[in-house]
Amino acid sequence: MELLLTESGAEDVIRVAIRETRIDMQTAFRSNIKRAVELDMLPNTIDLDMRSAFLVSLLEGVIARWLIGPVVDESKLQQLSPEELAAETVRFEFFGLLGI
Repeated sequence: MELLLTESGAEDVIRVAIRETRIDMQTAFRSNIKRAVELDMLPNTIDLDMRSAFLVSLLEGVIARWLIGPVVDESKLQQLSPEELAAETVRFEFFGLLGI
């Protein structure tokens, strides 16, 4: 996880791939949010870049907790499969942005 967050301790090829993946994730989130605004699913006052950055950072934090913890005793986070975690991320991407 440290490699993903700091890009340190890796060869240049790996650092570049990590950086490009993070940028691609933010670009994809930005595109999804922009489309939701166009469809009037989200207000047009949303700062696309800020919201997409929040989502990438949130996702990185959740992945860190999913992989290495810590989590509260009642949490089922570490029991989720990668597919379930992805599905929760998609739900949060739209419904969480509205606070629902």
